Amino acid sequence: MHPEMRKAIHVAADDMEESAVKLSSNTSLAYTKSWIEYNPIQKQSFEIVGVDSSFNKPKVAGFMIGAVSCIATNVEAFEYFCKHKIIENGDDLSEVSRNFEANSICKVAPMKDVDLLIVDGSIFSFLTNAQLSETIASVLQELKNHKVVFLSKTSNAKSVKSKNLPCSDLFYYNQLTQTSGFSIPTRDASFGKNKKIVSSYIRLEPHAPVLKLEYLASNDVEEQKNQDDIETARLMDMMIGTSIDGYPLSLSYAHYDCKISSEDMEEAEGLWGVSHMISSREPLQ
Repeated sequence: MHPEMRKAIHVAADDMEESAVKLSSNTSLAYTKSWIEYNPIQKQSFEIVGVDSSFNKPKVAGFMIGAVSCIATNVEAFEYFCKHKIIENGDDLSEVSRNFEANSICKVAPMKDVDLLIVDGSIFSFLTNAQLSETIASVLQELKNHKVVFLSKTSNAKSVKSKNLPCSDLFYYNQLTQTSGFSIPTRDASFGKNKKIVSSYIRLEPHAPVLKLEYLASNDVEEQKNQDDIETARLMDMMIGTSIDGYPLSLSYAHYDCKISSEDMEEAEGLWGVSHMISSREPLQ
């Protein structure tokens, strides 16, 4: 590490102690007052399916071939959707990965025996991409009925509360709250009145990590009267029965089943005959 970078890290540490950890009482209060304590209750059994995808490629200079995998599975490891592909034309692997997820949503969401489909990530990544938005338009009703929701372990989203702070809202909810519950839901109308996005930070179990929940707002007048906090609590009730340590088990299974690790790629390098070639990082080592 360059000495100037080491110095910058130490200076940043001092700044963070003041701004990121030691918040003003007004800022801390803004977060705690927007947190609704709620203990989710399993009221009945539900078929919960998790969707996740993964991609990777050998770290060989100029090598354009990669692998993409997408899985939709339940807590019994039954796969509702399973797609694996070797990409040889230099396509953006992250885009292919998202396309697979969109295809899985379209296939699984209409299934009558599935009660809730939880997609790893943010709905914004689908609606900001014209092709993906068009793909999932076929299951718009399922999205608005909240049969499909999106859940993130990480988020860089900021609100008015964190506008002048160095970290995102998720960081501060993790720091300032410990109980199970959720933040007061907010609505984003960036994509029009028919595609309003409801967002809330949730914790399924006390002291568990905070997650960011997103779903499309319903056009149902009665549901709008009930407010988004009731719907968020209902979704948490559905998730809690098949969650471990505050995280939906089906989503954990989907993550581990689709993961393409560095070890997997090292095996692929050997099979593809490129393991002896120069790594893209090798000249810098």
